[in-house]
Amino acid sequence: MAAHSISYAIFGLGISMAISFTALSYGIGRIVIAAVEGIARQPEAATDIKETIFLPVFMIEGVGLGAVLFPFLLMRIILT
Repeated sequence: MAAHSISYAIFGLGISMAISFTALSYGIGRIVIAAVEGIARQPEAATDIKETIFLPVFMIEGVGLGAVLFPFLLMRIILT
């Protein structure tokens, strides 16, 4: 494989990871903002709101982990 093809692949890996991390942090930030606003409106429901945000946050983190690992797997296939 040509050297410039590998450098383009590495550049694409970096871009895809940057986009993944940006989307991941934006999604988690929106969930936390909504939870904090909900707690500010109804402080007595704080425990329920805190327990409720765990599942969406963990699901987004799982998708983000996959989005970060997938480019590395592709890079391994490209380099071999």
